[in-house]
Amino acid sequence: MKESVKTLQGRYFRKKFFVTLGWTVFWYALCYALIEFFYGPGLAFADGHPYWMGVIFGTGFVGFCICTAYFFVRLTALLRFKKRIRRSMESYLPDGELSDPFETLDRDLRGPALGTEIYIGCDWLLFPGRAMNRDAIAGVFYEELFKSYLSRKVRLTVVDDRGESMYLDIPKAFHPTVYHWLIEIHPNASNGQHQALINWINNQAKNAGEQGVDYKRLKSASSGPVSRWDRSTVLEDNHIACQYEQWLLAAYSTYLVGDRFFDSDFSYAGGYERTAYQQQVVLNTLDSAWDIRDKGELLRTVSSLVGRGRKRPQTPPDGWHLGRAVMLLGYGYISGLLTRGEMVKYSLDAAYAIQQSFSSWKELLDSHMIGFMAWAKDPKNIAFRRRRYRELLEDPSSVVNTVPFQANLPELYREAASRLGITDYYDEDEFDGDDLEEEET
Repeated sequence: MKESVKTLQGRYFRKKFFVTLGWTVFWYALCYALIEFFYGPGLAFADGHPYWMGVIFGTGFVGFCICTAYFFVRLTALLRFKKRIRRSMESYLPDGELSDPFETLDRDLRGPALGTEIYIGCDWLLFPGRAMNRDAIAGVFYEELFKSYLSRKVRLTVVDDRGESMYLDIPKAFHPTVYHWLIEIHPNASNGQHQALINWINNQAKNAGEQGVDYKRLKSASSGPVSRWDRSTVLEDNHIACQYEQWLLAAYSTYLVGDRFFDSDFSYAGGYERTAYQQQVVLNTLDSAWDIRDKGELLRTVSSLVGRGRKRPQTPPDGWHLGRAVMLLGYGYISGLLTRGEMVKYSLDAAYAIQQSFSSWKELLDSHMIGFMAWAKDPKNIAFRRRRYRELLEDPSSVVNTVPFQANLPELYREAASRLGITDYYDEDEFDGDDLEEEET
């Protein structure tokens, strides 16, 4: 991650502390003003309206006590969050194995999910002040606090196979999206409303006797090899096998770095590890956003995008269309509508159009970002992708800084064809997409 976890967590707890400090100062000042008023200019009012004086003083006193208690809670959380994170991580590792918890998290975590304070990596899940090893997660549950309490939030609770738990209250706007994402990338964990967990614990306690509750029973057994990232079944090993596949990823790298779920990975052909989870996500996206349900619809849409995006006389090129054409082919492979060889084979026309229409990755991706900003409606989404794009350009190890734009495409394609068993080239006349209407995603 760009910023250290220690910095991000410190900022979070300081923000909470100073908000509480502000409210504490407000209530202290209010109580002082009330005392000065009722024992000064307001003495006649206090003598004439003892009931209202009691209500006002009672309200002020309750506010004073609550803010004082909350102030010390937030102060303690700010001072102890480093120790709490270390202690929570040490419980999953052998003695002495964890040297610096924040260095471990910095290497592992990919970023915050959808603007929440949930940070996730291949091995660790981090909530404010507490971390949990993802292999130990046994249950993910939610509680809609706004239905029972004076709150507008939903509480997400994650339980491990030893009964340890951590929770985070998120705004209703993020629910159930974040909750569904957590359970989908932990398919072996139980999930549901928090009351289901309470009922399960009570039933287990009745039958467990002196042994206690066995939280491992919350988990279901995994079937076959699973992804280190999303914990679902791996359908195919699709690690990058050739330079041409890297070149294709660079062509829509702004889309990949703009993934707010942090599922994308430049180590894999198509931009994502080919797992059961990713396959279902992509199939849903193709259906809902593009109205694509089979191979023919996919290829016709790709052909249409290439036709609209390529440079022509008196018509400037459009990187937004060309980048999404290559992206759709990657989606086609991850979804299973195309084989890996077909993804490479049908991408050649789009690759030629990109190289003939632009002179560099930056020129292509700048055009792509202009199209994205014109299409997107959410200012936060635009700001997020622009920030990620800047990071992509500034990172010396990123694909746009390590993969040459003016590569010899025929040579790279022949290498890929040899590795993937492609025996023929893509015939650009095979699909005619000029008369198709574009689908937005």
